[in-house]
Amino acid sequence: YEIVFWAQKSDNGFYTFDPAARKITVDPAGPANDETRDAFYARYSTGTVSAALNETVSLQRPFAQINVLTTHDDWQAALDSQVSFAGSSMSLTAPTVLDLLSGAVSEPAVYDLGKAGVVVESAETPGYKRLAMNYILAPAQESAADVGFCIYKEGAAAALYSWSVPGVPYQRGYRTYIQGNIFSVDAAFSVIIASGFGAPDFSASAIPSGSPAAAGS
Repeated sequence: YEIVFWAQKSDNGFYTFDPAARKITVDPAGPANDETRDAFYARYSTGTVSAALNETVSLQRPFAQINVLTTHDDWQAALDSQVSFAGSSMSLTAPTVLDLLSGAVSEPAVYDLGKAGVVVESAETPGYKRLAMNYILAPAQESAADVGFCIYKEGAAAALYSWSVPGVPYQRGYRTYIQGNIFSVDAAFSVIIASGFGAPDFSASAIPSGSPAAAGS
């Protein structure tokens, strides 16, 4: 048997499972910085089953995580100049379909992730504030995308700043950081891709199924 596990927040609405094609399709539209997009999957091959099966299967994210960080000094300078951060948006072209048996990704489309807020200390990169965090379906090999993001301030519908960063690397199971003095008009960015999701992320007991592939939420 080939058993597929898929775990997601039950009502997030971003993922569609096609049991005939054994694929998950991602909705590339929606709010940015949404933790409910986080999901995990694994494929388990039983071999010949001749007795009761009791196995532990580790599920992992099929995503890259793309982050935008600004320095503490830049954040404080924005506060000192009466700029209150209201959120960020992000756009890029990336895969939207995951083959649950092969792990391959396909059908790139534009992710249009609209304005939403997030500000957290970045434990992985001390000295920075996180302004954007988005889960993007990614191949197992390093790839690259042109990433656009906008920064918004309180009380204004239009973006305070809009940036386009070409050739940003991203890869399944890794975090990408676009970091710099984001609120500075002449900002220079550094882009870093780093392992960050760890393994295992999520575990479940495998239960043999009579169907070639099974998925649940």
